[in-house]
Amino acid sequence: MRKRILLILLFPIGLINAQGRLNSQPGYNPIYPRLISKMHDYDASTQLEKKDKFTLEEFNSKENYQRIETYFCYERDSILEKMGDAVFFNPPKKLMDFFIVHHYNYKLNSVSLFSEENFIIPEIPIPSKTFLESIKVKYYYLKKAKLKSGKLKKSEFSSNISQEKLIIKLSNTTIPQDSYVEIDIKLKSRNFEDVNPTISKNIENSEYSIRIPKLLEYEVSPFETAIIEDGELKMLKFFRDTTDWDKMINAFEIGFRSYSWTGSKDSFLAPKLKLSQVKYPIGSDIGFPLEYFLQTE
Repeated sequence: MRKRILLILLFPIGLINAQGRLNSQPGYNPIYPRLISKMHDYDASTQLEKKDKFTLEEFNSKENYQRIETYFCYERDSILEKMGDAVFFNPPKKLMDFFIVHHYNYKLNSVSLFSEENFIIPEIPIPSKTFLESIKVKYYYLKKAKLKSGKLKKSEFSSNISQEKLIIKLSNTTIPQDSYVEIDIKLKSRNFEDVNPTISKNIENSEYSIRIPKLLEYEVSPFETAIIEDGELKMLKFFRDTTDWDKMINAFEIGFRSYSWTGSKDSFLAPKLKLSQVKYPIGSDIGFPLEYFLQTE
Protein backbone atom coordinates (compact mmCIF):
# COMPACT_ATOMS: atom_id res chain seq x y z
CA MET A 1 0.00 0.00 0.00
CA ARG A 2 2.83 2.44 0.83
CA LYS A 3 4.43 1.86 -2.56
CA ARG A 4 1.14 2.57 -4.35
CA ILE A 5 0.61 5.84 -2.45
CA LEU A 6 4.17 6.89 -3.17
CA LEU A 7 3.71 6.35 -6.91
CA ILE A 8 0.52 8.37 -6.92
CA LEU A 9 2.26 11.24 -5.18
CA LEU A 10 5.35 11.19 -7.34
CA PHE A 11 3.55 11.32 -10.68
CA PRO A 12 2.18 14.89 -10.27
CA ILE A 13 5.57 16.04 -9.02
CA GLY A 14 7.21 14.65 -12.16
CA LEU A 15 4.60 16.33 -14.30
CA ILE A 16 5.12 19.69 -12.59
CA ASN A 17 8.88 19.40 -13.07
CA ALA A 18 8.46 18.61 -16.78
CA GLN A 19 6.01 21.47 -17.21
CA GLY A 20 8.34 23.94 -15.53
CA ARG A 21 11.26 22.77 -17.66
CA LEU A 22 9.41 23.03 -20.98
CA ASN A 23 6.82 25.80 -20.70
CA SER A 24 9.24 28.56 -21.72
CA GLN A 25 10.10 26.83 -24.99
CA PRO A 26 8.42 27.87 -28.28
CA GLY A 27 5.36 25.83 -29.21
CA TYR A 28 4.65 24.64 -25.66
CA ASN A 29 1.02 23.49 -25.26
CA PRO A 30 -0.28 23.01 -21.68
CA ILE A 31 -3.38 20.99 -22.59
CA TYR A 32 -1.91 17.69 -21.33
CA PRO A 33 -1.00 19.03 -17.84
CA ARG A 34 -4.46 20.62 -17.71
CA LEU A 35 -6.04 17.26 -18.59
CA ILE A 36 -4.16 15.58 -15.75
CA SER A 37 -5.36 18.22 -13.29
CA LYS A 38 -8.95 17.87 -14.54
CA MET A 39 -9.27 14.10 -14.19
CA HIS A 40 -10.74 14.26 -10.67
CA ASP A 41 -13.66 16.42 -11.87
CA TYR A 42 -15.64 13.67 -13.60
CA ASP A 43 -16.59 10.00 -13.47
CA ALA A 44 -14.83 8.04 -16.18
CA SER A 45 -16.95 4.88 -16.26
CA THR A 46 -20.54 3.67 -16.00
CA GLN A 47 -19.34 0.58 -14.12
CA LEU A 48 -21.00 -0.20 -10.81
CA GLU A 49 -18.82 -0.80 -7.75
CA LYS A 50 -20.79 -3.94 -6.84
CA LYS A 51 -18.61 -6.88 -5.84
CA ASP A 52 -19.39 -10.45 -6.89
CA LYS A 53 -19.25 -12.11 -3.48
CA PHE A 54 -20.12 -15.79 -3.38
CA THR A 55 -22.19 -16.81 -0.36
CA LEU A 56 -22.57 -20.05 1.58
CA GLU A 57 -26.26 -20.03 0.68
CA GLU A 58 -25.41 -19.98 -3.03
CA PHE A 59 -22.86 -22.76 -2.53
CA ASN A 60 -25.42 -24.98 -0.81
CA SER A 61 -28.02 -24.37 -3.53
CA LYS A 62 -25.97 -26.44 -6.02
CA GLU A 63 -27.30 -24.18 -8.80
CA ASN A 64 -25.28 -22.29 -11.42
CA TYR A 65 -25.07 -18.50 -11.72
CA GLN A 66 -24.14 -16.03 -14.43
CA ARG A 67 -23.80 -12.29 -13.99
CA ILE A 68 -23.10 -10.30 -17.12
CA GLU A 69 -22.66 -6.55 -17.33
CA THR A 70 -21.80 -4.16 -20.13
CA TYR A 71 -20.41 -0.75 -19.30
CA PHE A 72 -18.71 2.13 -21.11
CA CYS A 73 -15.40 3.80 -20.22
CA TYR A 74 -14.25 7.34 -21.03
CA GLU A 75 -10.70 7.99 -19.91
CA ARG A 76 -7.39 9.58 -20.79
CA ASP A 77 -5.78 7.87 -23.79
CA SER A 78 -2.91 5.69 -22.59
CA ILE A 79 -0.76 6.67 -25.60
CA LEU A 80 -0.22 10.13 -24.09
CA GLU A 81 2.05 8.78 -21.36
CA LYS A 82 4.24 7.12 -23.99
CA MET A 83 4.84 10.29 -26.02
CA GLY A 84 7.46 11.77 -23.71
CA ASP A 85 8.12 15.51 -24.11
CA ALA A 86 6.32 15.50 -27.49
CA VAL A 87 2.95 15.55 -25.73
CA PHE A 88 3.76 19.06 -24.43
CA PHE A 89 4.28 20.45 -27.95
CA ASN A 90 2.21 18.32 -30.32
CA PRO A 91 -0.68 16.82 -28.36
CA PRO A 92 -2.57 14.40 -30.64
CA LYS A 93 -6.13 14.90 -31.85
CA LYS A 94 -7.16 11.89 -29.76
CA LEU A 95 -6.67 12.82 -26.11
CA MET A 96 -9.37 10.55 -24.67
CA ASP A 97 -10.31 6.91 -25.14
CA PHE A 98 -13.87 5.60 -25.28
CA PHE A 99 -14.67 1.89 -25.24
CA ILE A 100 -17.02 -0.82 -23.96
CA VAL A 101 -16.25 -3.55 -21.43
CA HIS A 102 -18.22 -6.79 -21.59
CA HIS A 103 -17.88 -8.42 -18.17
CA TYR A 104 -18.89 -12.08 -17.85
CA ASN A 105 -18.91 -13.72 -14.43
CA TYR A 106 -19.86 -17.39 -14.02
CA LYS A 107 -20.17 -19.39 -10.80
CA LEU A 108 -20.59 -23.02 -11.83
CA ASN A 109 -21.24 -26.13 -9.75
CA SER A 110 -18.43 -28.59 -10.44
CA VAL A 111 -20.62 -31.62 -9.67
CA SER A 112 -22.94 -30.92 -12.59
CA LEU A 113 -20.37 -29.47 -14.99
CA PHE A 114 -17.45 -31.85 -14.55
CA SER A 115 -19.35 -34.84 -15.85
CA GLU A 116 -16.57 -35.37 -18.41
CA GLU A 117 -12.81 -35.12 -18.19
CA ASN A 118 -12.96 -31.55 -19.47
CA PHE A 119 -15.78 -29.07 -19.70
CA ILE A 120 -16.24 -25.96 -21.74
CA ILE A 121 -18.07 -22.91 -20.38
CA PRO A 122 -20.49 -21.11 -22.71
CA GLU A 123 -18.71 -19.99 -25.86
CA ILE A 124 -18.61 -16.20 -26.06
CA PRO A 125 -18.60 -14.57 -29.51
CA ILE A 126 -15.83 -12.01 -30.08
CA PRO A 127 -17.18 -9.31 -32.41
CA SER A 128 -14.91 -7.24 -34.62
CA LYS A 129 -12.86 -4.55 -32.83
CA THR A 130 -13.11 -6.60 -29.62
CA PHE A 131 -10.34 -8.37 -27.75
CA LEU A 132 -9.79 -10.30 -24.54
CA GLU A 133 -8.77 -8.05 -21.65
CA SER A 134 -8.49 -10.61 -18.83
CA ILE A 135 -9.55 -14.03 -17.51
CA LYS A 136 -9.46 -15.08 -13.85
CA VAL A 137 -10.48 -18.45 -12.47
CA LYS A 138 -11.21 -19.17 -8.80
CA TYR A 139 -12.80 -22.08 -6.98
CA TYR A 140 -14.77 -22.32 -3.76
CA TYR A 141 -14.98 -25.29 -1.38
CA LEU A 142 -16.07 -26.08 2.17
CA LYS A 143 -13.62 -26.67 4.98
CA LYS A 144 -15.01 -27.26 8.48
CA ALA A 145 -18.35 -25.83 7.32
CA LYS A 146 -16.70 -22.59 6.18
CA LEU A 147 -16.41 -21.34 2.61
CA LYS A 148 -12.83 -21.23 1.36
CA SER A 149 -11.41 -20.21 -2.01
CA GLY A 150 -8.40 -20.82 -4.21
CA LYS A 151 -7.11 -19.39 -7.49
CA LEU A 152 -5.99 -21.19 -10.62
CA LYS A 153 -2.75 -20.22 -12.29
CA LYS A 154 -2.85 -19.33 -15.98
CA SER A 155 -1.06 -22.61 -16.71
CA GLU A 156 -3.91 -24.57 -15.10
CA PHE A 157 -6.58 -23.65 -17.65
CA SER A 158 -6.62 -22.89 -21.36
CA SER A 159 -8.31 -20.18 -23.38
CA ASN A 160 -8.27 -19.51 -27.08
CA ILE A 161 -10.25 -17.65 -29.72
CA SER A 162 -11.44 -19.90 -32.53
CA GLN A 163 -13.81 -18.84 -35.30
CA GLU A 164 -14.44 -15.55 -33.48
CA LYS A 165 -15.48 -17.30 -30.26
CA LEU A 166 -13.73 -17.43 -26.89
CA ILE A 167 -13.35 -21.00 -25.65
CA ILE A 168 -12.14 -21.79 -22.12
CA LYS A 169 -11.31 -25.29 -20.90
CA LEU A 170 -10.66 -26.48 -17.37
CA SER A 171 -9.58 -29.86 -16.05
CA ASN A 172 -11.28 -31.39 -13.01
CA THR A 173 -7.91 -32.61 -11.77
CA THR A 174 -6.96 -29.08 -10.68
CA ILE A 175 -10.17 -28.30 -8.78
CA PRO A 176 -11.49 -29.97 -5.58
CA GLN A 177 -14.57 -32.17 -5.77
CA ASP A 178 -17.92 -30.73 -4.69
CA SER A 179 -16.77 -27.19 -5.36
CA TYR A 180 -17.81 -24.16 -7.38
CA VAL A 181 -15.75 -22.64 -10.18
CA GLU A 182 -15.84 -18.88 -10.72
CA ILE A 183 -14.74 -17.69 -14.16
CA ASP A 184 -14.40 -13.94 -14.62
CA ILE A 185 -13.92 -12.61 -18.16
CA LYS A 186 -13.52 -9.07 -19.45
CA LEU A 187 -13.66 -8.15 -23.11
CA LYS A 188 -12.65 -4.68 -24.30
CA SER A 189 -14.46 -3.46 -27.40
CA ARG A 190 -14.71 -0.48 -29.72
CA ASN A 191 -17.58 -2.04 -31.60
CA PHE A 192 -20.47 0.21 -30.62
CA GLU A 193 -22.96 -1.55 -32.89
CA ASP A 194 -22.63 -5.18 -31.79
CA VAL A 195 -23.03 -5.04 -28.00
CA ASN A 196 -25.47 -7.92 -27.59
CA PRO A 197 -24.57 -10.18 -24.64
CA THR A 198 -24.23 -13.93 -24.77
CA ILE A 199 -26.61 -15.45 -22.23
CA SER A 200 -26.43 -19.19 -21.59
CA LYS A 201 -29.84 -20.88 -21.49
CA ASN A 202 -28.43 -23.79 -19.46
CA ILE A 203 -27.64 -21.78 -16.32
CA GLU A 204 -30.29 -21.58 -13.63
CA ASN A 205 -29.79 -17.99 -12.43
CA SER A 206 -29.07 -15.05 -14.74
CA GLU A 207 -28.43 -11.38 -14.13
CA TYR A 208 -27.62 -8.82 -16.80
CA SER A 209 -27.11 -5.05 -16.82
CA ILE A 210 -25.99 -2.43 -19.32
CA ARG A 211 -25.30 1.22 -18.57
CA ILE A 212 -25.27 3.39 -21.69
CA PRO A 213 -23.94 6.98 -21.83
CA LYS A 214 -26.53 9.30 -23.34
CA LEU A 215 -23.98 10.10 -26.00
CA LEU A 216 -25.35 6.92 -27.63
CA GLU A 217 -28.93 5.89 -28.18
CA TYR A 218 -29.90 2.22 -28.50
CA GLU A 219 -33.12 0.45 -29.25
CA VAL A 220 -33.41 -2.01 -26.37
CA SER A 221 -35.68 -5.09 -26.33
CA PRO A 222 -37.38 -6.77 -24.55
CA PHE A 223 -37.88 -3.30 -23.09
CA GLU A 224 -40.88 -4.22 -20.91
CA THR A 225 -38.98 -6.54 -18.58
CA ALA A 226 -36.11 -4.16 -17.80
CA ILE A 227 -35.53 -2.12 -14.65
CA ILE A 228 -34.54 1.33 -15.95
CA GLU A 229 -32.59 3.95 -14.01
CA ASP A 230 -30.64 7.11 -14.81
CA GLY A 231 -27.20 8.01 -13.49
CA GLU A 232 -24.60 10.77 -13.63
CA LEU A 233 -21.66 10.70 -16.03
CA LYS A 234 -19.43 13.59 -17.06
CA MET A 235 -17.37 14.10 -20.19
CA LEU A 236 -14.90 16.82 -21.19
CA LYS A 237 -14.91 19.57 -23.79
CA PHE A 238 -11.51 20.69 -25.07
CA PHE A 239 -10.73 24.21 -26.32
CA ARG A 240 -7.38 23.89 -28.06
CA ASP A 241 -7.15 27.46 -29.41
CA THR A 242 -6.84 29.06 -25.99
CA THR A 243 -3.89 29.16 -23.63
CA ASP A 244 -6.08 30.21 -20.69
CA TRP A 245 -5.55 27.46 -18.13
CA ASP A 246 -9.06 27.79 -16.68
CA LYS A 247 -10.85 27.76 -20.06
CA MET A 248 -8.90 25.03 -21.80
CA ILE A 249 -11.03 22.06 -20.61
CA ASN A 250 -14.55 22.05 -19.18
CA ALA A 251 -16.45 19.11 -17.72
CA PHE A 252 -20.11 18.72 -18.66
CA GLU A 253 -22.81 16.34 -17.51
CA ILE A 254 -24.02 13.85 -20.10
CA GLY A 255 -25.55 11.14 -17.88
CA PHE A 256 -26.26 7.49 -18.61
CA ARG A 257 -29.23 5.15 -18.68
CA SER A 258 -29.11 1.77 -16.96
CA TYR A 259 -31.10 -1.32 -17.97
CA SER A 260 -31.07 -4.51 -15.88
CA TRP A 261 -32.74 -7.92 -16.03
CA THR A 262 -32.82 -10.98 -13.77
CA GLY A 263 -34.38 -14.37 -14.33
CA SER A 264 -34.17 -18.14 -14.23
CA LYS A 265 -33.30 -20.67 -16.89
CA ASP A 266 -36.92 -20.96 -18.01
CA SER A 267 -37.95 -17.29 -17.80
CA PHE A 268 -34.97 -15.11 -18.72
CA LEU A 269 -35.32 -13.11 -21.94
CA ALA A 270 -31.95 -12.10 -23.36
CA PRO A 271 -31.88 -8.39 -24.25
CA LYS A 272 -31.15 -7.21 -27.78
CA LEU A 273 -29.60 -3.84 -28.52
CA LYS A 274 -29.39 -1.91 -31.77
CA LEU A 275 -27.48 1.36 -32.11
CA SER A 276 -29.84 3.96 -33.55
CA GLN A 277 -28.13 7.31 -32.99
CA VAL A 278 -24.84 8.91 -31.95
CA LYS A 279 -25.46 12.21 -30.17
CA TYR A 280 -21.99 13.67 -30.67
CA PRO A 281 -22.05 17.33 -29.57
CA ILE A 282 -21.92 19.34 -32.82
CA GLY A 283 -18.80 21.46 -33.07
CA SER A 284 -17.41 20.11 -29.80
CA ASP A 285 -14.08 18.46 -29.15
CA ILE A 286 -14.57 15.73 -26.52
CA GLY A 287 -11.14 14.18 -26.98
CA PHE A 288 -11.80 11.93 -29.95
CA PRO A 289 -13.41 12.54 -33.38
CA LEU A 290 -16.87 11.43 -34.48
CA GLU A 291 -15.21 9.04 -36.94
CA TYR A 292 -14.13 7.01 -33.92
CA PHE A 293 -17.61 5.45 -33.89
CA LEU A 294 -17.37 4.60 -37.59
CA GLN A 295 -14.08 2.72 -37.65
CA THR A 296 -14.09 -0.36 -39.83
CA GLU A 297 -10.82 -1.91 -38.66
